[in-house]
Amino acid sequence: VCITVLRLQRNRVVHQGNQVTTESSAAAFQAAGLRQLRALAKREWRNPRAMEQGTRLLICLDLFQQTPKEAPLYEASHVPGPPSA
Repeated sequence: VCITVLRLQRNRVVHQGNQVTTESSAAAFQAAGLRQLRALAKREWRNPRAMEQGTRLLICLDLFQQTPKEAPLYEASHVPGPPSA
């Protein structure tokens, strides 16, 4: 996956004159990785012996791609300190 993404980026720079930024490169790697994981999850989901694993992976991928609605609010006073010796 990594080699393919790098080769695609190189070809776009050389042949189309595109510029690659750190952010666009990271986004391309993430998209390719998620696409591969989703394909694996669907294949596992279709296999009766691996259906549970495929379902779990699909659920995890869906949760991973969701944008958090709110960040949890934690205060320093709620963080337990080290145990007393």
